[in-house]
Amino acid sequence: MRVLVAGVLACTAWAALWLPAAAAAELATFTIKEPVGQDWTDEWLTQEITVQPGSAVKAAALELTATPPGAPAPAQFYRDGHLLQDSEEVTGKATLKVLFRATIKKGDTVTFAVTDAGKAPRP
Repeated sequence: MRVLVAGVLACTAWAALWLPAAAAAELATFTIKEPVGQDWTDEWLTQEITVQPGSAVKAAALELTATPPGAPAPAQFYRDGHLLQDSEEVTGKATLKVLFRATIKKGDTVTFAVTDAGKAPRP
C-alpha cells in the first residue's frame, strides 16, 4: 500500500511540473499618468475598481501587477471601507478599493491590472 501511495504522489508531483499553471484572469485594469513632471518613488496610492469575477475569488488570490514592469505590486484590497481578509471571497459585481505602492517616473503612464493570480476555479 505504501508503494502505491508513493507512486501516486510521485506521478502527481511529476504532472504538476509539466502541466501549465492556470492563466490569471484579469478582473480590472486602470491607468495612471504622471501628472506634474517629476519622479514618484514608492508612493502610496489608492484606486477604486469594479470587478466581476466569473466565479468566487478568495481575497488572498487577488494580485496587482503593473505594466511596465509586470511584476506583482504590494497591495491591499478593501470593500466598504474594511480590509478584505485572505479567506473572504469576492463574488459577482463588486466595488473594491486598492491600496498599493508604486514608483512612477517623470512623464510615464503605468497600467495596472488586478487578477486572480490564476488561483480561481474555472467553470
